[in-house]
Amino acid sequence: MPVQYASKSTSLRPYSLTDEQHASIGRLIRACAEIEDIINLRLADLVGVQEGVVLVFLGRTPITRRLEILKLASQGKGEAAIDLFNQAFDNDNFRDIFGVRNSVAHGRLMGLTDDDLIAFSVCETQGIDSAKVHMTVNCYNQDAFAILADMAENVIPQMEAAFGLTALREKRRGPTLSPHNKTLPKAQRRATPGRLPQAFQESARQAKRDRKEAQRRDPKNRKPKDQD
Repeated sequence: MPVQYASKSTSLRPYSLTDEQHASIGRLIRACAEIEDIINLRLADLVGVQEGVVLVFLGRTPITRRLEILKLASQGKGEAAIDLFNQAFDNDNFRDIFGVRNSVAHGRLMGLTDDDLIAFSVCETQGIDSAKVHMTVNCYNQDAFAILADMAENVIPQMEAAFGLTALREKRRGPTLSPHNKTLPKAQRRATPGRLPQAFQESARQAKRDRKEAQRRDPKNRKPKDQD
């Protein structure tokens, strides 16, 4: 969908999304989540690390930044890898899919325009003057969500095949789920983000105890006290 900029003002009238539009938006958001998973797996494959390592380092990095990193990794692997990247991500269809996803997932539904387009206000400024902050409003045809949901769902198996991820993603749908960390005895708990593993914590505590003991035995190692 080529971007068109409004050349005239429009009135807005109240509008509620239909059940079909809500369902299409849900499908679109779900498909985008699967595409983001493919991006993570492709990056892990290119840099030669496990998926978990990518997740730890990227965390909640925005999709735009993830794609920048993936593009750099693809460039480092040669022409074939960068061609695959461009075919999958550097095209108008991909930008339309995620652009509309962002509008409907994060934007505010404003209503219907004079041309019967659905308007969403998004957190993007067009300009600021002495009296107003001018925000971006994206408008879509009423069948756009269904069209883009179909497009996003159809591209998933194509990306999986192009990047050689079909078998891996199919396998990952099958394993069992482990119990939540908080339900396990403390000795069996896994390391959580932001915390060192238990063995590292104990090693750090022991090193601190050893330093204190060394200071106690050898006066030269003691910290000088303030004198009056």
